[in-house]
Amino acid sequence: MHPYPSFRFAVVFCVVFFSGISAAVGQQAAIQGRVVATDTGEGLPGVSVGIEGRMLGAATDAEGSFRIDGVPPGRQTLIVTAV
Repeated sequence: MHPYPSFRFAVVFCVVFFSGISAAVGQQAAIQGRVVATDTGEGLPGVSVGIEGRMLGAATDAEGSFRIDGVPPGRQTLIVTAV
């Protein structure tokens, strides 16, 4: 039996923070959020969250939270996968 029976989950509270100080230094952002089960609202640990087309990503912690640093500013598409 799979630990996530529905394979349906949601990324909630996804906030983008810009940490660039100046254009000379280069702007970078961080994306953080939480992956939860749609049926129970509980955080899902061990889920991979990556940015499409980039070698950036993170795995969720025990509460389903993640943070990806070093993200270029702009619109990004998240790829969320669970095994």
